[in-house]
Amino acid sequence: MRTAAILAATCLLASGVRAAPIDAFFDAFGADGARTLSDRGYLVIQGQGSARRLAAAHWKALEALTAAAPSCRALAAAAADMPPAAPDLGLAPCRALDGGAMTPRLQALAAAVAAEGEERWSLVSSSASLAEPPGLPNLFDTAWGRELAARRRADRLEDPAPLAKGFFEDLLAGPRPNEDAVKHFAAVLAARGVSGTRAALAADAARGAAGEELRALIRRYLQDERRRRGLTLARARRKQLFADKETRRDLDALNALAAALSKPELLAALEASDACEPPPAGPPRGSYLLIPAGRPRASALTFTARSPAAAAAAPARK
Repeated sequence: MRTAAILAATCLLASGVRAAPIDAFFDAFGADGARTLSDRGYLVIQGQGSARRLAAAHWKALEALTAAAPSCRALAAAAADMPPAAPDLGLAPCRALDGGAMTPRLQALAAAVAAEGEERWSLVSSSASLAEPPGLPNLFDTAWGRELAARRRADRLEDPAPLAKGFFEDLLAGPRPNEDAVKHFAAVLAARGVSGTRAALAADAARGAAGEELRALIRRYLQDERRRRGLTLARARRKQLFADKETRRDLDALNALAAALSKPELLAALEASDACEPPPAGPPRGSYLLIPAGRPRASALTFTARSPAAAAAAPARK
């Protein structure tokens, strides 16, 4: 935790020629990183070259970015190559960042990575395969599967239990069963080690209703197919976004900032350096970022302060 004692000690120990606060940021993040911090609204930098100075720093936003740094680095790694299935990829702190380095493109990428991770874990944790049996399409890539999705939204239901009865009666064992659906159902179950599917279908069809065991198999079949379909779509979306040049540029910038902020006490040292900065000569000038609600871009307002005596002597504005 940064305290007044830390700041005071830093100022007291400073001697000789000390780097200006803006130089400390350039040293810590590099020129590209410092520019990114400025572009994303964390810093307000005035002047160019040797005349540049730090006009303002959004310390609260920098603290939030520092706290989320490990999560942001996990996002960068997972976007390039998904890690083994896990119940939590640790992306929540990074996704919770509001604006700044977490651009809309990166929010979309993080959502795709999270969706892919959730579907992978759901399949692995239930001992289901991540892919269809060789040569077999996903249920929702078939003509009858697409019709089922359109009629019953079967590709969106997390719990397909309400669909089991209709699926059995309409596609598997009704007056006119769909042979392609029967073959697909039997092949997916066989790949999972379940045998005797056609015999069970025939027996329940003769009784006129699906038994509890068969209904459980149908529910598991529909659920796994939906998850595999979701996994395929999320993976395609992640790869599409990762291949986008603008998204990669934003991701590389975020990862570089997160790597720098992972150094212990870096932000405390930067804030201490800012606290020790002497005021500039002449009337102080400053800039504030005004961000209207609902507007993605910030506009800068520059002001010049006058002494009370000068303000009293100046003619009143009408």
